[in-house]
Amino acid sequence: MARPEYDGVNWEYKAIITDAESEGNADGGKAIQIFWNRNPVKGIALMKPYNIDRRENIDDEDAMYRVDYSEAREHGYDAEMIVYAAYLRVANPLDDPYSMSSMKMFAGRKGNIIDVYGNSDHPNAILLSGKAGFDWAFIVSGDVNTDLGVAEVGLPPTNLDEPSRRVLLGYYSLRNVLTREIYSIWPDIDEESVQAFLYNTAAPGYFDTEGFVSGGIAPGTGYELVESRLKRLSPYNPKEITTLQIQFQ
Repeated sequence: MARPEYDGVNWEYKAIITDAESEGNADGGKAIQIFWNRNPVKGIALMKPYNIDRRENIDDEDAMYRVDYSEAREHGYDAEMIVYAAYLRVANPLDDPYSMSSMKMFAGRKGNIIDVYGNSDHPNAILLSGKAGFDWAFIVSGDVNTDLGVAEVGLPPTNLDEPSRRVLLGYYSLRNVLTREIYSIWPDIDEESVQAFLYNTAAPGYFDTEGFVSGGIAPGTGYELVESRLKRLSPYNPKEITTLQIQFQ
C-alpha cells in the first residue's frame, strides 16, 4: 500500500478527524489532519478550529494552523518546530488596528538554548505617519538555564519582497523605522527629543526573568552566548507571510 504523502514527503502514518455534519462542504469538514513518522520522530499537524468547535470559533471560520515538528536534526537542533497561521480574521481597524492576519515562526532547541525567528503580518497596523501595513519580523535566542534572552525586531512593510537579514533587521530595524517616522512628521525636531523618544530601542534587546531590561548594550554578563547566536538567525521574507497558504491534503 502506498504511503501517505504531504508537502512532497512520504509519511508512515496519516490520521484525519472531520466534523461529520460538514463533510459535504468544500473543505470536507476536515478539522485535524496529521502526518507522522516514528523514527526519527517527525510530523505535520493541520488544524481548522472552525471545524473543531464552531461555537468557540464562530467568528473565524477560515482560520487554519499548521505545526511541523521534527527530531531529525535537519538544522542541527535536538528538536524543532515551525508554526503557521493563515486566514485569520482581521479586526476592524477602529477596534484593533494591530490585529494579525498570518504568521510563521520557527523554534529550535539545542541543549539549553532556544532559538526563535519568524514574522507576523499586521495589514492595518500604523505608526506615526499613519501609513498602514507592517510585518513584525523577529529573532530571539534564550538560555533556559539562566532565563536570559536577546532579541532583535524589524518592522518592514507587509508587501516587501525581501529575504535579506541586513534589510529586514537593519534598514527596517525598530529604531530606524521609528526614526524615519518621527522625521516624516516633524522634520525640524531637535536630536535630543528624538533620542529621548527612542530610548532603549537600539538592537538587540536584553531580557531576564522580569522581562525587558535594556536595549543596545548588555546590562551585565551572561548574555554572550545567546547574543552570539543572533547573527545566524533571520526572519522570513515578509511577502511569504502575507501570501501564506495552508491547505489540507
